[in-house]
Amino acid sequence: MQNELLISFILFTVTATITPGPNNITSAAAGVKIGYRKTIPYILGICSGISIVLFVAGFFTSSLNTESLFFNILKWAGAGYIIFLGLAPFIFMNSKKSSKEITYSFVSGMILQLLNIKLIFFGLTIFTSFADVVSISPISVILTVIFAVILAYICISLWTLIGSSLSKYFENKTFYFVFNGIIAVIMILIAISILKG
Repeated sequence: MQNELLISFILFTVTATITPGPNNITSAAAGVKIGYRKTIPYILGICSGISIVLFVAGFFTSSLNTESLFFNILKWAGAGYIIFLGLAPFIFMNSKKSSKEITYSFVSGMILQLLNIKLIFFGLTIFTSFADVVSISPISVILTVIFAVILAYICISLWTLIGSSLSKYFENKTFYFVFNGIIAVIMILIAISILKG
């Protein structure tokens, strides 16, 4: 039984980490716009934010109430921030500062995680549904967070590299608008799914 639960935990973690979400979509967009190397601070911000959220989820799982006003405010703020990230290339298109600087910094990567309701649910799921595998001992929480962050870095890097392979096409204005339009629609759909969930 324990081995089956461990396999389920690994499959859930890998699937949740590699599928499209705010981290992977915005990292692919960053890869297109600024390349992999310049996206590394953003990825590190994401990983730092993941660490914070998972530590909080691991150590305080039992005290979080998903029906509370705080949780609902966080849910709406997260959805709003995700929509902002999707629309940022259009909002800052004529700005002197490029959307590359504003959207893909270490801080914006970390903030995305602190407001990322998908990640919060991910953490709650890991530390509740898989409690028999990932017990709530401090060492177990630390090991789980390390595993999740390493996995996240690998998956997000993969998405970024895919995006950076498209960068030569990004100089074309039509490609720019179509790509950013698709990213904006995906981010809005993610935000809607968060608010429905």
